[in-house]
Amino acid sequence: TADAWLVELLQACSEGNVSHFKTLCSQTYPAQIAAQPALVHMGQKMQEKMTLLALVQMVFERPSSERTLEFAEIATRLQIPVEQVEWVLMRAFSVKLMEGIMDQVDSTVHITWVLPRTLN
Repeated sequence: TADAWLVELLQACSEGNVSHFKTLCSQTYPAQIAAQPALVHMGQKMQEKMTLLALVQMVFERPSSERTLEFAEIATRLQIPVEQVEWVLMRAFSVKLMEGIMDQVDSTVHITWVLPRTLN
């Protein structure tokens, strides 16, 4: 259908798959996205939300007893510089997506709670 690209984009978001999302936006469906003024105008916000969804998904994939993450691991998964990991974590904490304790000396975060979600 004509809107299948949008479904695929939403699925990439739901899965927290940053690389697939970026590929869809820049290589697979750039014309369709460019034709949607709201998506073009909110491009930076979409990227921020995708990053937060990927972080939440990353935490959900781990058993609750293994939710101490290294900043470098988060940076690799979210495809962001290590210097931005702290900001992303603070953003996730501030919008109540998760709770935890950051250790800036060891560059780790221990997640104690994550907002439940279902988007399958």
